[in-house]
Amino acid sequence: DKGNVFSLSGRDQILKELEKDPIIAHLHKDKAKYYHEQLFRSHQMLLMDTATSEFLFLSDFFDTHGDHSLFVDVFGKTTQFFLDSLETFLANCWDSVGLLLMFRIVEFYRKCMQRRQVSCLDSYLDALQLLLWPRLRIVLDANVMSLRKAQQHQSMPVPTNTHPHLVTRRYAELAASLYALSSP
Repeated sequence: DKGNVFSLSGRDQILKELEKDPIIAHLHKDKAKYYHEQLFRSHQMLLMDTATSEFLFLSDFFDTHGDHSLFVDVFGKTTQFFLDSLETFLANCWDSVGLLLMFRIVEFYRKCMQRRQVSCLDSYLDALQLLLWPRLRIVLDANVMSLRKAQQHQSMPVPTNTHPHLVTRRYAELAASLYALSSP
């Protein structure tokens, strides 16, 4: 839905469903469309669960005592694939709401891994945040610049109706979305 990219429009519901079963493509033949953060959540959940079981297996079977080097050998290409895929997506992403949702998803799964006392994905989760934060900053800065340019280039006509200006509505929706997503 490209209607209003600044509005939550129920997208924050994903934060209440972080422990819900992941989306598995071959089970969903109904051609449903998903926001990127929904697919991102599923990828991260599957990775987190698989990495936890594999890390615990490797630790027990090879008696590595929590050493991550064998885990990195086994999962390094997988985590790098996820990072590369996210980086490719972010290059063309201008969805500030989606970016903040993905950041919150990463925070949740980091806490989940801490509760499990499994630290094998710490550097991966750090890398995800290091990709998401700068992109969110770029997108928000671009929104601010767009507002400044609009203000400089337009003389405000006398309103003919009592509805708030489109820019005012969009700004209010973005501010409300960011505020709603900023608190855990």
